Amino acid sequence: MVYRLSYIVYCLLSIVYLSSCVPPEMSKGKYNQVNIDFNDKQVQAIFNLEERQAVDSLLPFLDNHNPTYRYLAATALASSGLTDNGLTDNVQSNFSKSVAKLIPLLKDDFLDVRSVAAFALGQIGKLTIEGETTGNRQPATINHQLSIENALISAYQNKDTTGKYFNFNQTVMEAIGRCGSREKMNMIVGIKTFKSSDTALLLGQAYSLLRFGLRDTFSDAAIQKMLSFTNPQINNTDLRVAGAYYLGRLKTKFDTSVTNKLAQYIFSEKEAEVRMFEVKALGKSSHSENLLHVLEQIYHKEQDYRVKIQLIHSCEQLAMSQNQFKAQGSKLTFIASEYLKDKNPHVSNAAAQYFLNNGNSTEAISYYKMYFDNQYPASTRHILAAAAMHYFAVSPIMRDSLTATLKKEYIAEKNAYTKAEILKSIAANEETYDFLSDEALSDTNPPIVRTVATEEIAKITTLSDFTDRFKSRTSAMKRELKSILFRLIHTGDAGVTTEAANAIRNPQANFNIESMKDSIPMLYQILQKIKIPQAFETYESVRQTINYISDTMLVPKVEPRRIASVLSPRNPDWLIIKNLNNSTATVKTDKGSFKMQLLTQNAPISVFNFVTLARSGFFNGKIFHRVVPGFVIQTGCPRGDGYGSLDYTITSELTPLHYDVEGFVGMASAGNHTECSQWFVTTAPTLHLDGNYSIFGKVIQGMEIVHALTQGGVVESVVIN
Repeated sequence: MVYRLSYIVYCLLSIVYLSSCVPPEMSKGKYNQVNIDFNDKQVQAIFNLEERQAVDSLLPFLDNHNPTYRYLAATALASSGLTDNGLTDNVQSNFSKSVAKLIPLLKDDFLDVRSVAAFALGQIGKLTIEGETTGNRQPATINHQLSIENALISAYQNKDTTGKYFNFNQTVMEAIGRCGSREKMNMIVGIKTFKSSDTALLLGQAYSLLRFGLRDTFSDAAIQKMLSFTNPQINNTDLRVAGAYYLGRLKTKFDTSVTNKLAQYIFSEKEAEVRMFEVKALGKSSHSENLLHVLEQIYHKEQDYRVKIQLIHSCEQLAMSQNQFKAQGSKLTFIASEYLKDKNPHVSNAAAQYFLNNGNSTEAISYYKMYFDNQYPASTRHILAAAAMHYFAVSPIMRDSLTATLKKEYIAEKNAYTKAEILKSIAANEETYDFLSDEALSDTNPPIVRTVATEEIAKITTLSDFTDRFKSRTSAMKRELKSILFRLIHTGDAGVTTEAANAIRNPQANFNIESMKDSIPMLYQILQKIKIPQAFETYESVRQTINYISDTMLVPKVEPRRIASVLSPRNPDWLIIKNLNNSTATVKTDKGSFKMQLLTQNAPISVFNFVTLARSGFFNGKIFHRVVPGFVIQTGCPRGDGYGSLDYTITSELTPLHYDVEGFVGMASAGNHTECSQWFVTTAPTLHLDGNYSIFGKVIQGMEIVHALTQGGVVESVVIN
């Protein structure tokens, strides 16, 4: 009762505070706009403080008379990863001070400052409610969420008739979507005063609901509102992308009122980046038998490889959720079968994956024959081999024969990424776990092969039909696989250790936790040997596994250390950074070249880091180790498997920019401020990355090359222009 009364008093005081809060004296004076000049020592100081995450030293800049300094300090706080659930009183104090100082900036004289303050509050509020919590921190979490939510609502300019505040209001609505309550979502949904010409406001409403949806907060009314935004008669492509993206990402089933309208829109939609998410949403239909004709029409009409892949995924979703419809299943299988012949390897691979995930034993012989058919790309044939292997479980002779053939191909293959492909096919025979173990433990194998071998062992532990496959050996196999995983953790290899540790704590593996408690000292010893920040992701995996087994916070989370090195941008050269304004980078690959504009004004530290590495020749010969068609291509890993880094990290530079079209270039990370050498290029809108991954470039030429790249592709050189 005492807490409840205190909470009510807090709410009342917050409302009074928000209504009376005014920004510090920040007269426009000689300042007409925000102007980021890298010659300015104070600008340099702010970026240096951001790089060191010196939040307490950044806060005074929020009161500075220069709007540029206020703008940059607020942006730095948006990237800070602040949460009131930190482990130290200093972190909690900085959180409270940051919120208190950002709120007045929502009434700043400069709209750019207002907007970035709203973005920063949305970012901080998001972390507040999504971060780790403990019982004694929960009241503070609720209070800060309320404070931020009320501040944003209060800042919204609802009497703007001139359009002056439209862009600011857009940012405010999106920020509310990042951290607001369901009540505020309903409020955003209920706005009906926007005219069709109010594109900024409509986009703000769409982005707000999208952010709510990405937090699994939605309603039927929100779905209908976002569906209305996908209407092809709406001239704003960004709005249609946001609406379709929401429907494609939302974790729910749709009734026929939604899917029928989507089916109607798809055939009039000119932009593939809208169609792909509309088609993805069709796969969530709760009455899929009504969509057969629509899916066939899309198949016959569609030319864009990304939409084709989403069509295959939708067929798979529908087949899995409605497999009682035999006729429907054959129609869906027909579409996948036809796409096996597609000239684009991304499409044929997706079709092969359909059969691996959704095939049956009666078709296993056809998958087997297709593996030997050279009309299909090698990568497609290897997935089909995995399908044959998986469904040959009822035919041990055929399975053993195929396993032997694949092992011969694997041994003869020289390319590490093709070897990894073949290894996945072999692993579809769960009885090859010992072979996989040997390949994961072999020091002579490339990192990508060792990591994939470990991933495949982990998959065996979570087979839905594990008991059916191992029968009377089930308990013994669980113990054997657990023993193998602990041996793999002990290797200390970044990829192998990470994947094995992840597997141990996967609840689907259903390992006996009590039987693993005596392994905690060994795991702790391994943890002490892991170098950070080079292997921060590995450290985190082992740390979380120790805590999972002990069922306590035995090892607290740590921030990655920043260890100086020759390449470290801890002390960036600001003259170089200034000269990088309007610079481009040409990336030459084995498929051709693409050029990207470097966004120095938005992410100077990321750009400087990238340029420093490029000029040193670091990227030459690096592999595109991760290619997810219709999402990203990624490179820059020293190991070539995604678990490599250097002996430093740089700060995250998170800004209000959106990954709303293909071709944005971002920094890969394992969490805030763990960025280093790995970077990616998006091949479609990826709006869920907004505010989570630094954007430092945009492809301006050669996107066809980006789309053509496959895993194992090579960066031959990166030239800074």
